[in-house]
Amino acid sequence: MFRTADGGKSWSSVRPGEVKDLAVDPSHPERLFVVVKGGLYRSTDNGATWSNVAQGIKGGDDAEAVVVSPSGKVFCGTFSGVFVSADGNSWNAMNDGLLNTDVRALAVGARLYAGLAGGSVYSTELP
Repeated sequence: MFRTADGGKSWSSVRPGEVKDLAVDPSHPERLFVVVKGGLYRSTDNGATWSNVAQGIKGGDDAEAVVVSPSGKVFCGTFSGVFVSADGNSWNAMNDGLLNTDVRALAVGARLYAGLAGGSVYSTELP
C-alpha cells in the first residue's frame, strides 16, 4: 500500500500488506481502515502508522471487507459474518437474518449491504 502527502507528486510505501479493502471514515478522514491478509488494521494519522484491530472479531484474521458509515460506525465482513464497532476497538456480531455468513463485500448507504459468497446480497437497517 502506498500513500501520498503532497497531492500525488510522490508516494511512499506503508504497511501493513496486500490490500483487500480500504475505508475512510467520512466524519474523520484521517481515520482509515484496511483489510489485508491476516486482519483488519486502523490508522488515525492518515496512514502513517497502523494497528491491528481484528481482536474481538470472530474470523478477524479472515476479514474480507470494511466500510464506515456516515455516523462513524465501522463494519467488518469476514468468513464468520458481519461485525460492527462504534470505536474500532470492541466488536459485536450482527448476523441476524444472514443464511450464509461468508461475507465478501460491504457497502453503506441508507442501509448496510452485505455481498455473500455464492452471489447473494442482504441488506439491513443501519444500527
